[in-house]
Amino acid sequence: MCARSPFVLARHALLVLSLMAGLAPGALMAHSDPGAFGGGPANLSRGGHDEPPSFRATVRVDPRRVQDVVLKVNARIVDIGGTYPGRRVAKGDVLMSFDSPELETVQKTFLETSRNFEAMQAFTVTGNEKILEGRINLEWRGLSPADVQSIEESHTTVKTVAVRSPVDGYVLDVAVVNGEIINAGAQSGLFSASGVTVARVAEDSALTVEAEVPNRIAATLQHGAAVTVSLGDGTAVQGTIDQIAPLVVAASQTRLVRIKPNEAEAARLRIGGIVRASFGELHEPDHD
Repeated sequence: MCARSPFVLARHALLVLSLMAGLAPGALMAHSDPGAFGGGPANLSRGGHDEPPSFRATVRVDPRRVQDVVLKVNARIVDIGGTYPGRRVAKGDVLMSFDSPELETVQKTFLETSRNFEAMQAFTVTGNEKILEGRINLEWRGLSPADVQSIEESHTTVKTVAVRSPVDGYVLDVAVVNGEIINAGAQSGLFSASGVTVARVAEDSALTVEAEVPNRIAATLQHGAAVTVSLGDGTAVQGTIDQIAPLVVAASQTRLVRIKPNEAEAARLRIGGIVRASFGELHEPDHD
């Protein structure tokens, strides 16, 4: 057997070392562990581990269900108290109070008519009408029926008048501050002053959320299904589907889905606010 040259032996040694390196455990792991390539865990496809899809939505208000609180007498706001946008109120709750020299003058005129009622009946048949007209005039200017009754029984005027909520609901906005002077406008008749809106109160059912939903998904939705409306601060309001528009917007291939928020949470929504609506574990149909 001929002796091999040192050059041939060196080549064989390099070949053996290369084969050993290829079979090393670290090399095998480099091909099986996705983290070894620096990309971290592989991204999950849309499925059970993803959050439900959400869609852009806008908070709207039905103007037919909003009540304006109007002062129809020149006055000064003396106490707003805890009235603020979003506050829940019941019909008759005090929103603020005011005083008014003009209204006090009207009260004194009514008191004089009441005191002279018996004398009036002796020479006119319109005494009852005058009393009734006086009561209506006071209530129209902001006094409650209880205030008018108090005036008749105590024969004293009401100095500070409470402004009360006309409906159950929540305060949409407040247009005055403490100490503000209210000018109700010129009066050309008994009940014709234009008045000033000092607040607005929305009924519980006034707010709605309108979501733009792809037609493929809107077609799978059902009236009354649960909806989660996510707000910008990370919180959410629960609601239900109230209406699904039958028409498709050609440009975006979406349909309008109206959502009725839970009445107890509706006050957290802001008119014109942009929110996100999700309909549970819902996914777009797979494409063939």
